[in-house]
Amino acid sequence: MTPALYPPSPTDVPVGYTKPHGRYTLLVATMLASIIVFIGLYGLLLTGAVLLVEHAALFRFESYSGRLVLAQLAVVLALTMLPVFLLKFLFKKRWAAPNDQLRLKPEEQPTLFAFVRQLCQEAGAPMPKHIYLSSEVNASVSYDSTLRSLFLPTDKNLLIGLGLVNGLNLTEFKAVLAHEFGHFAQRSMKLGSYVHTLSGMIHDMVFQRDKWDEVLENWRRSDLRISWLAWILSGIVWVVRKLLQLAYQGIHLVHASLSREMEFQADRVAVRLAGSDAMCQVLYQLAPVNDALSMATSQLSVALDHKLATDDVFYHQSIYLAENLAKREAPAPAAPGEPRRLFRPDEVNVVEMYASHPADYLREQQAQARPVPGPTDERSAWLLFDNAVELRRAVTRKLYPEFAPAQAPEVRPAAEIEAFLAAERNEMTYHPMYGDTYEYRIITTLDPDKLADLADTTVLPPGTLAEARAALFGPELKARTAAHTVRQADLQKLALFQRGHTKDTTFIVSGSRYPAAEAATVAARLEQENELYRTECELFDRQTALLYHYLFASAPAAQREEWLARYRFQFGIQRAYEMARKVDLETSHLVYQIQQQETISQADLTRYVAEFEQLRTLLDMTLETAKTVLMLPLAHLDTYANLAAFVLQDRVMPSHALLSNLWIGTFVRVSSRAEEQLRRLYFKNLGVLLRLQEAV
Repeated sequence: MTPALYPPSPTDVPVGYTKPHGRYTLLVATMLASIIVFIGLYGLLLTGAVLLVEHAALFRFESYSGRLVLAQLAVVLALTMLPVFLLKFLFKKRWAAPNDQLRLKPEEQPTLFAFVRQLCQEAGAPMPKHIYLSSEVNASVSYDSTLRSLFLPTDKNLLIGLGLVNGLNLTEFKAVLAHEFGHFAQRSMKLGSYVHTLSGMIHDMVFQRDKWDEVLENWRRSDLRISWLAWILSGIVWVVRKLLQLAYQGIHLVHASLSREMEFQADRVAVRLAGSDAMCQVLYQLAPVNDALSMATSQLSVALDHKLATDDVFYHQSIYLAENLAKREAPAPAAPGEPRRLFRPDEVNVVEMYASHPADYLREQQAQARPVPGPTDERSAWLLFDNAVELRRAVTRKLYPEFAPAQAPEVRPAAEIEAFLAAERNEMTYHPMYGDTYEYRIITTLDPDKLADLADTTVLPPGTLAEARAALFGPELKARTAAHTVRQADLQKLALFQRGHTKDTTFIVSGSRYPAAEAATVAARLEQENELYRTECELFDRQTALLYHYLFASAPAAQREEWLARYRFQFGIQRAYEMARKVDLETSHLVYQIQQQETISQADLTRYVAEFEQLRTLLDMTLETAKTVLMLPLAHLDTYANLAAFVLQDRVMPSHALLSNLWIGTFVRVSSRAEEQLRRLYFKNLGVLLRLQEAV
């Protein structure tokens, strides 16, 4: 590696800066104790199960008959299922590189490996066994998790997400890896390996159902003369699973607390090697970088619908990241003599049971408590990757699923795909005067043949039609939408208090501080304001519909007919979308109900089949109606004759309902796809309709 690519470390680091605090040491001891207690509990359960089998096998009756021998043998075989149940999860391998990850070879990436090696030496951490790449906005430590890992040291692997690399400079990238190597150097990471392995075992025993459970279920359904053993065994297993579930929750509660302290400790290593500002800037950069990648993958799914694939997802992410950063408000300037603050202290701190990472403002607070200045290298972290262009393409290819040759998309240069996506976004980019009022909600679209009747129930703002339009799309509209956006964020925050997911004693809403006990009261008030907002939006939609009915009445005939055709199309899309969304939501709810049941009775089976059939019929009727809605010109959709053809494309509605994985999976895919397609079409056509209205 060229030394010039390794940013120098801070020179003014306080003595003992990375020494663990007392709380950290206490939590390590508590975690170790909880693991020992669990292993003891597990050992007792396993010993009890083995002794039970032994007792049943060695029990001697005063006299035997052929039937009694068979009965004893059946009991022994039944009880043998208990130790099998407790042991079978020990030998399952729980970690393998997912298909979307790419393993790097040192000889192919000498610059990166040299950088990592030098950083490991500075951090006092072992070199990772393997380095993997993914497309994610992430960097993390992973380790093999098998029975062996409970007794022998396990090598750690490093995962680097190129989605994160794409948004960082060299110093920030060094801070990220220094944080991860801070974990590598922590002895408590071994406890993390134990917890990971044990949690996987407990999770599988408590929640996973496999062939073992199928055998027990089929046995229970047999004749009562032989199924009584299965029912007894089921009761024992139920008790064991409940005990293990309690242990699972207890271990995770302690481990979540320890994980938060481990994050603080790893942050100190990052500050020591890259400086306080670099550490905080990484945290601040994560949200826009992640949003940009999410937008890129979402947009690329649209291109995939047209059998087009990009050769570089990070090209698109860079474009959206630049847009995100341009729109982002700058943090408040630092007070004299104080370090810069990027995060607000009113961020809600999620309770340790539900969050393994501390709140960002707390991490910033620690990093700046004793500021460690460090030099900044603004050059891109991509410089560390040899043949970065091919690497980006290789990771991008792993984003896409395997396709049959006839269905494989055409891979095109990223710039060409972005031009395609820009045309798509253009239809869904609305004029700023609307103040985001159309971006996320489904408007009240009225029957186009009854617009004249609105005059009887709806009153426009006073003045001429031009003055009414100015009033409807004035500053009040933007203010109303902005207030709703803030209100939704506040409701999400209050939900944490209502669910007990935070121990914070106060919260801030609309600039006022309230005690935690008033979360439900404040949330109820905000919901009332939301209801008022929905009423205001409905009135706004009715007023705008009446306004444009009047305006187009005096427009040239061709212009009026074009608007009416587009409005009717919007009305047809919305009716189909509302039905498809209803089917999709109720289908998801039905699938969730089924998943919560360990066994399904014949009565339940009949009911579920009937409910699925009702939903299938409703979606089928919706699609039949959609066949009568002719498509109008829209970008990239000129090959579809009607609405149903666009929604289904090459998919086929399943026939009469069956309670099988194949049927349910097919129907879920069709219903969710119908909802997605109609939602996309709704916002595309709405953009065209709005522009027609702006031109009148």
